[in-house]
Amino acid sequence: MNYATGMGTHHVRGNPLEGSFDPSRPKFLQYDGNGPDAKLVGMSWYVNNGPAAPPEGFPGDNDWWHTHEYLCFSNVTGLVIRDGQCLPGQNGYSVYLGNYWMLHAWIVPGWPWQPDVFIGHHPCLLPGGPASHDDPCWDSGGHTGH
Repeated sequence: MNYATGMGTHHVRGNPLEGSFDPSRPKFLQYDGNGPDAKLVGMSWYVNNGPAAPPEGFPGDNDWWHTHEYLCFSNVTGLVIRDGQCLPGQNGYSVYLGNYWMLHAWIVPGWPWQPDVFIGHHPCLLPGGPASHDDPCWDSGGHTGH
Protein backbone atom coordinates (compact mmCIF):
# COMPACT_ATOMS: atom_id res chain seq x y z
CA MET A 1 0.00 0.00 0.00
CA ASN A 2 1.24 3.49 -0.74
CA TYR A 3 2.33 5.82 2.05
CA ALA A 4 -0.35 8.34 3.02
CA THR A 5 0.09 11.47 5.13
CA GLY A 6 -1.10 10.83 8.69
CA MET A 7 -1.60 7.12 8.04
CA GLY A 8 1.69 5.66 6.85
CA THR A 9 1.07 2.40 5.02
CA HIS A 10 -1.44 -0.33 5.88
CA HIS A 11 -0.22 -3.91 5.48
CA VAL A 12 -3.00 -6.46 5.90
CA ARG A 13 -2.64 -9.57 8.03
CA GLY A 14 -4.89 -12.31 6.62
CA ASN A 15 -8.29 -11.50 5.17
CA PRO A 16 -9.35 -8.08 6.51
CA LEU A 17 -13.03 -8.91 5.96
CA GLU A 18 -13.05 -11.90 8.32
CA GLY A 19 -12.99 -12.28 12.07
CA SER A 20 -14.05 -10.42 15.16
CA PHE A 21 -12.20 -7.97 17.40
CA ASP A 22 -9.14 -9.57 18.97
CA PRO A 23 -6.92 -7.00 20.73
CA SER A 24 -3.86 -9.22 20.22
CA ARG A 25 -4.41 -9.57 16.43
CA PRO A 26 -4.70 -6.24 14.59
CA LYS A 27 -5.74 -6.61 10.94
CA PHE A 28 -3.33 -3.96 9.66
CA LEU A 29 0.24 -3.06 10.59
CA GLN A 30 1.13 0.54 9.72
CA TYR A 31 4.62 1.64 8.68
CA ASP A 32 6.31 5.01 8.22
CA GLY A 33 7.19 4.47 4.55
CA ASN A 34 7.07 2.25 1.48
CA GLY A 35 10.62 0.92 1.48
CA PRO A 36 12.18 -2.16 3.06
CA ASP A 37 13.62 -0.03 5.88
CA ALA A 38 10.19 1.36 6.90
CA LYS A 39 9.51 1.19 10.65
CA LEU A 40 6.36 -0.01 12.37
CA VAL A 41 4.48 2.98 13.81
CA GLY A 42 0.92 1.79 14.45
CA MET A 43 -1.73 -0.84 13.97
CA SER A 44 -5.41 -1.06 13.12
CA TRP A 45 -8.36 -3.34 13.71
CA TYR A 46 -11.12 -3.83 11.14
CA VAL A 47 -14.37 -5.55 12.18
CA ASN A 48 -17.70 -6.23 10.48
CA ASN A 49 -20.22 -5.16 13.11
CA GLY A 50 -23.01 -3.85 10.88
CA PRO A 51 -23.72 -0.19 10.13
CA ALA A 52 -25.47 0.71 13.41
CA ALA A 53 -22.67 0.64 16.00
CA PRO A 54 -18.99 -0.20 16.41
CA PRO A 55 -17.77 -3.37 18.13
CA GLU A 56 -17.12 -3.40 21.87
CA GLY A 57 -13.36 -2.83 21.44
CA PHE A 58 -11.00 -2.14 24.31
CA PRO A 59 -12.22 -1.65 27.91
CA GLY A 60 -13.34 1.91 28.65
CA ASP A 61 -14.50 4.64 26.31
CA ASN A 62 -11.18 5.92 24.96
CA ASP A 63 -11.11 4.01 21.68
CA TRP A 64 -13.21 5.43 18.88
CA TRP A 65 -14.07 3.47 15.80
CA HIS A 66 -14.87 4.90 12.37
CA THR A 67 -16.10 3.63 9.03
CA HIS A 68 -15.11 4.25 5.46
CA GLU A 69 -18.50 3.82 3.82
CA TYR A 70 -16.93 3.51 0.37
CA LEU A 71 -13.36 3.13 -0.85
CA CYS A 72 -12.28 3.67 -4.44
CA PHE A 73 -9.77 1.06 -5.67
CA SER A 74 -7.58 1.38 -8.76
CA ASN A 75 -8.44 -0.88 -11.71
CA VAL A 76 -4.71 -1.05 -12.44
CA THR A 77 -2.99 -1.56 -9.08
CA GLY A 78 -5.83 -2.62 -6.77
CA LEU A 79 -4.67 0.03 -4.26
CA VAL A 80 -6.99 2.55 -2.63
CA ILE A 81 -7.25 5.72 -4.73
CA ARG A 82 -9.47 7.65 -2.34
CA ASP A 83 -11.75 7.47 0.67
CA GLY A 84 -15.23 7.63 -0.88
CA GLN A 85 -16.73 6.58 -4.18
CA CYS A 86 -14.65 6.83 -7.33
CA LEU A 87 -14.94 10.02 -9.33
CA PRO A 88 -15.42 10.02 -13.11
CA GLY A 89 -12.14 9.40 -14.88
CA GLN A 90 -10.37 7.79 -11.89
CA ASN A 91 -10.13 4.35 -13.55
CA GLY A 92 -11.31 2.63 -10.41
CA TYR A 93 -14.17 0.80 -8.78
CA SER A 94 -16.11 1.68 -5.63
CA VAL A 95 -16.62 -0.85 -2.83
CA TYR A 96 -19.24 -0.42 -0.10
CA LEU A 97 -17.68 -1.09 3.33
CA GLY A 98 -20.22 0.62 5.60
CA ASN A 99 -20.57 -2.47 7.82
CA TYR A 100 -16.86 -2.46 8.69
CA TRP A 101 -15.47 -0.46 11.59
CA MET A 102 -11.81 0.56 11.91
CA LEU A 103 -9.72 1.54 14.91
CA HIS A 104 -6.15 2.88 14.74
CA ALA A 105 -3.74 2.60 17.66
CA TRP A 106 -0.46 4.51 17.79
CA ILE A 107 1.09 2.49 20.61
CA VAL A 108 4.41 1.39 19.11
CA PRO A 109 7.33 2.60 21.28
CA GLY A 110 8.43 6.01 20.03
CA TRP A 111 5.12 6.65 18.23
CA PRO A 112 2.39 6.97 20.87
CA TRP A 113 0.39 10.15 20.44
CA GLN A 114 -0.10 10.90 24.13
CA PRO A 115 -3.23 13.05 23.89
CA ASP A 116 -5.04 10.20 22.09
CA VAL A 117 -3.32 6.96 21.01
CA PHE A 118 -6.47 6.15 19.00
CA ILE A 119 -6.29 9.33 16.88
CA GLY A 120 -7.36 8.68 13.27
CA HIS A 121 -4.37 10.37 11.60
CA HIS A 122 -0.97 10.63 13.29
CA PRO A 123 0.21 14.27 13.03
CA CYS A 124 3.89 13.28 12.67
CA LEU A 125 3.46 11.15 9.56
CA LEU A 126 4.10 14.12 7.30
CA PRO A 127 3.66 14.35 3.49
CA GLY A 128 7.38 13.69 2.96
CA GLY A 129 7.63 10.87 5.51
CA PRO A 130 7.96 10.52 9.27
CA ALA A 131 8.91 13.57 11.32
CA SER A 132 12.17 13.75 13.23
CA HIS A 133 12.07 13.71 17.03
CA ASP A 134 12.53 17.49 17.18
CA ASP A 135 9.74 18.38 14.72
CA PRO A 136 7.02 20.70 16.13
CA CYS A 137 4.34 18.09 15.31
CA TRP A 138 5.35 16.32 18.55
CA ASP A 139 4.86 19.42 20.73
CA SER A 140 1.49 18.36 22.15
CA GLY A 141 2.08 14.65 21.81
CA GLY A 142 4.37 14.01 24.75
CA HIS A 143 6.95 12.47 22.42
CA THR A 144 9.73 10.47 24.02
CA GLY A 145 11.84 9.85 20.91
CA HIS A 146 11.89 7.15 18.24
